Amino acid sequence: MATVNRSIGPGWNIWAEHTDALQERDTGWLQVYVSTVQEAYDTILMAFRIAEHNDVLLPVMVNLDGSCSPISCSRSTPWTWRLRTTLHLPHAIDVKNPAGYGGLTGPDQHFKFRWDIERSMRDSVKVIEETQEEFAKRFGRKYGFTDDYLCTDADVIIVAMGTLGKEAEVAVDLLRKEGIKAGSMRLRWLRPSRDWT
Repeated sequence: MATVNRSIGPGWNIWAEHTDALQERDTGWLQVYVSTVQEAYDTILMAFRIAEHNDVLLPVMVNLDGSCSPISCSRSTPWTWRLRTTLHLPHAIDVKNPAGYGGLTGPDQHFKFRWDIERSMRDSVKVIEETQEEFAKRFGRKYGFTDDYLCTDADVIIVAMGTLGKEAEVAVDLLRKEGIKAGSMRLRWLRPSRDWT
């Protein structure tokens, strides 16, 4: 799901705000925050592959703030790239055997759903890394769990998400000109979070 983030209030707005997506943090959606239209396009292609992987089978929310930036849609980026093999969904709707699905679960089953989401979140880390690496090899644009800018020798690091993460790079350049060793880390994937230990 592509989401153009906005503030849901009080004081509704359409600028760099993530409260609408952040309220979904623990609902089982993988969440990635992008900073440009190109990154949104690329990430949506990768999101299908990640969400449909048998080790994951969770929806992916690609979050973009209001942004106007150039994009490259070459003919070498086919939508079919997203599919590895025949898609196997264990809970697919069978039109030959109609059934009703309800969202309500009792206490005896609820923890099983929550554990399944947690397991899928953990397993998605490897799938995300592999997908991003394969995308980089094929299309030449590389993405990670974070987008680090001049962090190696930084005394101060600005941490941000979305378009503000790209704007932070401008602030880092200005601070560097003033002699302050600053860097920025743009957090791309909120869920799953990577184990940094």
